[in-house]
Amino acid sequence: MKPKMIFFDIDGTLLSEKTGKIPDSAIEAIRIARENGHFIFINTGRCYSFLPKEILELDVDGYVCGCGTNVFCHGEELLHISRTMDFARSLRKDMKAWNIETIYEGKYTAYMEDLEELRFPDFRYFRTQKEFKVASVEQMEYPIDKMYVCTDETSDFASFEKKYKDVFEIIDRENRHYEIIPLGYSKSTGIQLLMDKFCVDLEDTISVGDSNNDLAMLEYTGVSIAMGNSSPQILNRVDYVTSDVDEDGIYQALKHYALI
Repeated sequence: MKPKMIFFDIDGTLLSEKTGKIPDSAIEAIRIARENGHFIFINTGRCYSFLPKEILELDVDGYVCGCGTNVFCHGEELLHISRTMDFARSLRKDMKAWNIETIYEGKYTAYMEDLEELRFPDFRYFRTQKEFKVASVEQMEYPIDKMYVCTDETSDFASFEKKYKDVFEIIDRENRHYEIIPLGYSKSTGIQLLMDKFCVDLEDTISVGDSNNDLAMLEYTGVSIAMGNSSPQILNRVDYVTSDVDEDGIYQALKHYALI
């Protein structure tokens, strides 16, 4: 078998949203796949500063972070697309005026409003977690790569879409949550960059994901795999549906395709 290039999402794919851990069976499957000569990459919407310890400890070939805005391979940074701090500060004024809660994500850290200003529980959770490199937006000292936003009935999201339609791509993560990516970049552009580096054909690429922000890679790679716990919107758009992340879904998927 020719070596395959396999791309894994993190949340809900490798990392259980119930336990916050990577199942032992997934770790074992990745180890065996690499021993069999396959390339293993993490392909995530998270920027590098938001990669959890469990993921950084995995034995993989590299990372596609921030939906294709930051790519690493064997310790080398191949690509980093970011927006200047001046742009970010101007953007923040708009987001506050439109009442759109925002995580400004970057390679080195993420920036958020102070805890007392945050309305949404999941954003308050990220603001307080020591695991993630999160600072006050008032202390911004590094560029940002992308954003994650949450809205409610008081938010003027239409104004954001109108003003920035030629700057950002918007991924609907459901329930008024959105991922905001620089136009022209995605999980699939990160894959293409690595395919070119290793001279791998599209038919020898495989992606594994569970949510809407994985569609760019699932619809691009030669083989697409959805976790059993995936969003319903992606289940009929993939080649194979494996079991849940907590039910050895990664091991089952790699075994199904004779990669282990």
